[in-house]
Amino acid sequence: MTKTANLIDIGARKATLRMRLNTGAEAVMSPTCSTAFSVVTCNTINERLPKLSRPSAVSSTSWFNEDIWLTIMEYLGSKSLIRLALVSRTFYRLIMVENSHLWKIICQRDLKIPLDASSKFEWHRLYAAAVDGSHTYKARHSDQHIDWVRVGTFQIESGEALALGDLSTLVPSQVDSEQNEDGKNDALSRTMLSNVRIGSWIADLHLVKCDICDEPDCNGTMQVFDARYWELLLHDEYKTAVWNFEELEEYIVPLSFDVASVGIVDAQRLNCENTREILKLKKWIYPTSIGYPATAVQKYAAAASTNITDTECANEGLLVKVYSMKARSGSIVAIRITQCLAPGTAYPNNPRFGNDEEANY
Repeated sequence: MTKTANLIDIGARKATLRMRLNTGAEAVMSPTCSTAFSVVTCNTINERLPKLSRPSAVSSTSWFNEDIWLTIMEYLGSKSLIRLALVSRTFYRLIMVENSHLWKIICQRDLKIPLDASSKFEWHRLYAAAVDGSHTYKARHSDQHIDWVRVGTFQIESGEALALGDLSTLVPSQVDSEQNEDGKNDALSRTMLSNVRIGSWIADLHLVKCDICDEPDCNGTMQVFDARYWELLLHDEYKTAVWNFEELEEYIVPLSFDVASVGIVDAQRLNCENTREILKLKKWIYPTSIGYPATAVQKYAAAASTNITDTECANEGLLVKVYSMKARSGSIVAIRITQCLAPGTAYPNNPRFGNDEEANY
């Protein structure tokens, strides 16, 4: 036993000396092998581990990189952006408060509004007014309204617009051949509108009840093509009915085709290649058997066309009326073109465009 104990003590001393040489640790000599190895092992581990400083307080927004999130938000839909704004105050501030650049990009992406456009209204309000289902019949004469469809956004850059009450008799070649010395089309001069607000315009097509006769049982409908400056619905003068539509002219178009087509074009861009495409009706209107309206929009023009499915009743043609709404400055901020079948002697009321099923478009 004595010999065995001495061997153990010698082994412990050698191990302690070896660890002192390797690590410089001040190991305490222990009478037993296990204690000596335990002390040496702990010292070795403590010295070889890196020294960690006490963690400092971490900011709650250190994970947030504004530029990265703004880039991500540019690819989100409007509904997703609103949901994201409800997640935290940080997101709400970025989306709903400091939102000028973000919503401007969204307007350019979804509404085709130029990035160099300016407005006195907040951009998220402008976007909401354009996509929340609002239109010129929602606040006024809603009892006459039946249905509507969005045509699209186009630009008026020259300050002059042509309100076209019929596109079926126009072909692109006529645009060049019938111009006068001033470069304007004589055949379309009666629908020329000057002092039109320059910028982006939104066009809608409405189906409303006919209002040209006093018959209480009249089931006639009327097609209305509305184009408005895209800020119109946010102006207090519009909301309080200070600005109203005024009739400019009225005329009857012979029905050479069973189609009611209508459009508004920037007068100085009538010869543009994209505008000419709208005048080629056969490229975008529906077959005569379909009563739903077809729409077309280009950078400087917007148009719509509906097949008239009931022309057996006597009529004098297509009755067209042109209206405009002026701001306090005198500039035109909205244009309206109405179309309905002018009643003939054999049928005093207006027939409908299509049947009951086809009236909802």
